[in-house]
This record gives sequence, structure tokens and C-alpha cells, in this order.
Amino acid sequence: MDRAGRGRVLFLSMAFTSEFIEDPTLFAISFPAPAAAFVVKLIQSADAADMEARVQAALDEVDLQNVAIAAAFPQNPEILLTLNDVDVAGAGDGHTFVVLMSFVPDNLNGVNTVLGFSAGTLAPDNLSFKFALAGDASELQAQIENAMVRAANGEDMQAVFQGLRGASAGTRFMYFVGGLAEGGGGD
Repeated sequence: MDRAGRGRVLFLSMAFTSEFIEDPTLFAISFPAPAAAFVVKLIQSADAADMEARVQAALDEVDLQNVAIAAAFPQNPEILLTLNDVDVAGAGDGHTFVVLMSFVPDNLNGVNTVLGFSAGTLAPDNLSFKFALAGDASELQAQIENAMVRAANGEDMQAVFQGLRGASAGTRFMYFVGGLAEGGGGD
């Protein structure tokens, strides 16, 4: 029965369809907590190194949520959360930047489809992000190159996500590169 008392049959092992995106309530009925139809993380910082640490902490939080989801629904690995988008918003007068990360169940992740990734590829424990911050074009170029070198140093990273935003007064720019780290993500 649905909440209005009307009869409806739901199969707890049913495959995902676009209906879950259109109707998160259906997802919640089929896969209650700790599963989630989507998770959004907002991370704020004015410093590149601090942003890296905070983004890694957000990835670790979603990874822990995936552990709980896997324990609750061991027969449904397709509902584990994977990263499907990341962006950075420009700093305002306070000169902080905000990174937005959105996670969806693996089999609803369009990035997997577009890039031909196998299931679970964009799981948070497979990802690594590096950030750069600078005040002018030449310094920004050097910091971006530094971030790319750090991303590849010690691990071969397949870059999947990149972004660049400037401060409102044009005084600072933040760049990020994120992707699949060889042997998993993290530091």
C-alpha cells in the first residue's frame, strides 16, 4: 500500500529506472536509509591545500555511507553512490570558494555511460582531487601545472573533472583537477 492506502506492488530488488530520479519517494520506498537517491556535498575554503583536505574528507564521508549501504543492501551494488558532477563557485568579497559535489547511485551515473566506465569506477574511494589558487594569469598557469604534477606524482591519474573560477573582483582564481587515481583515490 502507498501512503494514501492505495495498493501498489514494489519489488525491493527492482532494477533502477529513470523513475527514481523523477520520483525520489519511489527510491526511498524501495531502498530506505542508509541508501540515498542522491547526495550533495558543499565544501568551502579560501585555500587550495585546505580545500584538498576538505574535499578528501567529503569523499571519505560518502565512502563510509557506501559501506553502510552495502551492508544494508548486499544484493544491490548498483545503488552505491558514485560522483557524477563537481564544480567550483567563485569567491565573493569573503574570498572563499565553494566546491559542489553530487553523488548518485552507480547505475544512474551518466558519466559512467558517456565515458564507458565499468560499474563502481567513480566510487569516492577511487578518486583524487588537487587544487590550485593564484592571483594572476602567470601565477595561475604555474599553480595549475603544479596541481597537475601533484596529481600525477606517485599515482597515474586519469583526469575526469576539471574546473576554474575567479573571485568577484578578479583577485583570485581557484582551479581543480579530479579523477581516477591508480590503485584508488585519496592522498
